[in-house]
Amino acid sequence: MRTAAILLLSIVMQAQSQTRDAPATAQVAGTAVISGQVVSEEDPTRPIRLAKVELSTNALRRELMAVTDSNGRFVFSRLPAGRYTLLVSKPGLASTRYGAKRPAGAGVPIVVADGDQVPVTVRIGRGAVIAGTVRDANGEPAAGVRMQVYAYGIDTKGARTLELKTFSNSGNGLLQTDDRGAYRIYGLIPGEYYVQASPTSGGIGGRAISSAEIEWAQRTISTPGGLPAPAPPPGQSMALAPVLFPGTTDPATAVPITLKAGEERTGVDFAVTFIPTATVSGVIRGPDGSPPGLAQGTLLRPGAGVGPGGGSQLVRPNTEGRFTVSDVPPGNYVLAVRGSMQSSPDTVAGPMAVASTPLWAMTDVTVSGQDISGLELTLAPGMNVSGKLIFDGEKPPVGAELTRVSVSVLPQGPTSMGAPSVVAQADGTFVIPGVGPGEYRLSANVPAGTAATSPWSLKSAIISNVDTLDAPFTVRTDVGGAVITFTDRPTELTGSLLDTSGKPALEYFIVVFPADRSLWTAQSRRVRSARPGNTGAFRIAGLPPGDYYVCAMTDLEPNLLNTAAYLEPLVAASIKLNLTEGEKKTQDLKIAR
Repeated sequence: MRTAAILLLSIVMQAQSQTRDAPATAQVAGTAVISGQVVSEEDPTRPIRLAKVELSTNALRRELMAVTDSNGRFVFSRLPAGRYTLLVSKPGLASTRYGAKRPAGAGVPIVVADGDQVPVTVRIGRGAVIAGTVRDANGEPAAGVRMQVYAYGIDTKGARTLELKTFSNSGNGLLQTDDRGAYRIYGLIPGEYYVQASPTSGGIGGRAISSAEIEWAQRTISTPGGLPAPAPPPGQSMALAPVLFPGTTDPATAVPITLKAGEERTGVDFAVTFIPTATVSGVIRGPDGSPPGLAQGTLLRPGAGVGPGGGSQLVRPNTEGRFTVSDVPPGNYVLAVRGSMQSSPDTVAGPMAVASTPLWAMTDVTVSGQDISGLELTLAPGMNVSGKLIFDGEKPPVGAELTRVSVSVLPQGPTSMGAPSVVAQADGTFVIPGVGPGEYRLSANVPAGTAATSPWSLKSAIISNVDTLDAPFTVRTDVGGAVITFTDRPTELTGSLLDTSGKPALEYFIVVFPADRSLWTAQSRRVRSARPGNTGAFRIAGLPPGDYYVCAMTDLEPNLLNTAAYLEPLVAASIKLNLTEGEKKTQDLKIAR
């Protein structure tokens, strides 16, 4: 037994030594090799040991992983020819991709052919740090408080909103204060951050005891046997709430922490506190005044984002249509409800569940700490969005083929209540019933096959002279006259991106955007980007006809790409061109290194 234990210990120590001192190797079928070293950004540089190196490619559909040795070295051998992305990370350092121009940048692909041996060096810097102490309402250290960091970004609808960020302490972007109330968030890239503290008992509270209640209790105790006076009304309902530094529940009054690369900001101290809350209650009725067979909704704060005061609370009425929502913080809310007079066990649950024969109701609710009761919402039929399909091409589908086209309205706002998709009729007309008030885009699927194999693509979706593929439309009453046009002659822009020596400029992005600044909108199909292939060739298909700018960039921030502040400086460095319908234009670009 002793001999076996010594042998096992020897094997374990040998394996640990190999992990520390030998380059990690990933075995895959192929003959190419990518090897290199991870070093610090300091001058002079130093090797970074035990850094995680991940190699990925679309062809493999998975990641290969290695860990650097004591000299910061790594190697991936027996790789098939292809195009690879390399990511390096380590706790406390700012994760980076090979060739990235900035922290969290896109990086540069590594292209290898069979038998290639490609050496690379990756520089990685220290992540920035935010540290401080959180205390409770009595000034005592608050242990076990969840800490999160947010930064403003642009959401898919073009709105500026707070977004949760991850950091080295935790893969899901949060940690807890220790027994001293202290926290330390590290591994952050340079930027502007908002720090939030969320008590683990957040939303759980009670009622504050008023002086009148204390006096009533004292009088009752001092007069035993007597009839007690009526109890005074209970005190204000209170709950622990998430707060942003320096101690506010309102993102508009929070103070950002601006960090440089590797900067350590300490003393970011603040306190969690109780805030007044209220109960919101009422009743939901159907069009005839009876309880709905099915109803569900949300009480939400539009535009509040995911920070304090953001999110929503589910509204579930009982069989009589009555509902109660407790512990609602102060703020301006919208109560939005969907329902049906028929119960359906097959209806999918969710905050905006859509029932058969959908009905809707919506009202504004202002909460200031006092309970709100007696709200009455009467469900009403949704509006209709109707129109027709047009196929601009040689062999348009007819009859039964048209019934394979589904048309949908895509909600563009937090209170927009869409309806299920519908299929077109054999004559190409469609009616989408039950659409609630709000902002939407109109869309439809290709009539046959997939978007990659069908000859048809969406050309436009016009409502009142506005192409809703580019800009949302408003539903307040029935909307008719929509025209959705498909084409089998898509516009296409191709070309090559090379340097002056004729080599592919793989570290660049090609950006195409419209000359008409009114079309620089969120989700615009006219603002596109692409990376050149291994030979420098690129292709961007499906652009609507019009005037465009084309340029090459060394870095790209996708969440800002559709904003005017990002696109405007690119105009001077761009080539202007015109695309006509169905045109396949070639535009080569040259980069001076």
